[in-house]
Amino acid sequence: MLTSLALIFLVGLSMAGICQFLKLPRIIGMLITAPLGAIGIDASYKRCLQKESA
Repeated sequence: MLTSLALIFLVGLSMAGICQFLKLPRIIGMLITAPLGAIGIDASYKRCLQKESA
């Protein structure tokens, strides 16, 4: 779980840098990353539950 959050944070910072390069506000990159990260965490959590029940 902590690894997933760290990855989302790093990807968010990377996207912020890309947006800054494109002359967009940095927050746009972070706002794009947040929903994608939430979807990824949800999918990995569901996979863990499936492994435990099997």
